[in-house]
Amino acid sequence: MNPLKLITLLSSTILFTACGGGGGDDGSGGGSGGGSGGGNSSVNLTADIVQQSLCQTEIPATNAELVVYDANWAIQSRHTPNTQGKITTAIPATQSVNIAFITKTETASGTQIYAESRAQHPVGDLGKFTALGSSTQGCECQTKDVQVSSAQGFSVDRMTLTGATSPVAFQRFSSYSGVFRNAQICRTTGGAWPALTVLNSVSTEIVAGTLSNYDINADLEIQLDQFATLYPANVDVNFNNVRVIHEIDGDMLSTPISQGSTEIPVIAELDNLTRAHLSGTSFQQVIEDGQAINVFASRRKAINAANNNTTSINLPDVTPLEGLALALNNFITSDSNNYSIPNANQYAMFSIYAEVSLMDGSEYSEAFYGPMQGKYPENILPADYNMEEKLEMVSDLYIQLSLSKYASETNYQSALRNLIKRSRAADDEVFGGDWSDYSSLSIGADVNL
Repeated sequence: MNPLKLITLLSSTILFTACGGGGGDDGSGGGSGGGSGGGNSSVNLTADIVQQSLCQTEIPATNAELVVYDANWAIQSRHTPNTQGKITTAIPATQSVNIAFITKTETASGTQIYAESRAQHPVGDLGKFTALGSSTQGCECQTKDVQVSSAQGFSVDRMTLTGATSPVAFQRFSSYSGVFRNAQICRTTGGAWPALTVLNSVSTEIVAGTLSNYDINADLEIQLDQFATLYPANVDVNFNNVRVIHEIDGDMLSTPISQGSTEIPVIAELDNLTRAHLSGTSFQQVIEDGQAINVFASRRKAINAANNNTTSINLPDVTPLEGLALALNNFITSDSNNYSIPNANQYAMFSIYAEVSLMDGSEYSEAFYGPMQGKYPENILPADYNMEEKLEMVSDLYIQLSLSKYASETNYQSALRNLIKRSRAADDEVFGGDWSDYSSLSIGADVNL
């Protein structure tokens, strides 16, 4: 890519000219490691490795490892979990360290590998990491048809079922009835079957129904009999994609609403509604030398339905977009792994996400978290993963660079502490409290190969 041409194109988009605060670099610095750990000659690193089950529980997992690196991302040590999914190891005394969690699993289509690296991570508790794959351990499952009916009629544009283990297509019989066929429903052995919720939405018209405490051996039918109430909202006109999101038992059900809406529909009385959110995204696409570049500026905020307060979302700061464009160009075209994102003090964390599809059906994805200036790893995987050979068979490559911030975060170290805390939070907490207000700015591309 031609970086100067790309920046010129980005500068002409509504994103770059809409608004955005100034400010200088946050001074995070690029070094890794840290000062002395005090009088001790070593410090501990601990983590829990888990895997999701089909019945929404977590079990200890062993198909992952912790890798510790030096300041230049050279591997120093590797650590695997015990049978309880726990990793405990001692490293030479330091205050922070470069680390990565790596997980691998085999599927019918090929090998899947995910690596998550974190620069300058504080020592001690590294949090909980979820390994790839899912388990049936401790679960019992049945496959059922779920009937849906409505006395008022409904649209099939957006009909969603929650409570099943995976998405299920809806088959319409008439304007008043239909079915989700062959939905897999799982519970912990001997426990209660999960509540089933159907949400049907078209713009401000949202209707839902819930079925709980049912006999799994009987016919399952959900009546759509709960309707939305309109709540006041103030949405930045620069968002060209606005949605209300119902968070139901860990699922996020998204409904598009009209740009410039001053009222948002929420079914606040839904039995298993955790909370609702208002989300806005400004999306732009530019083309440079045949390469499409996508730019996203997004904001998500929980709705306080109890107090009927106006929920406001503004376009996040887009000033760092030029720095993100240069960093993307550098990531694709340069051998250097140094980066710097200036004017980004409105954000707390910089991240890179890459997703690679291989011709043999294997998939490799990698996420990097760091401050606004530093060094990302050139090759995070140890040699015995044999990924360098496989990367010669790439069929698709997606890369995205992002800046992000939860409202409670002030800098990169606070974002890392939040990452650890959030990894151990209950499912109904991960989008509330400290994580109820989120902003991000991203630039990404499906790279032409």
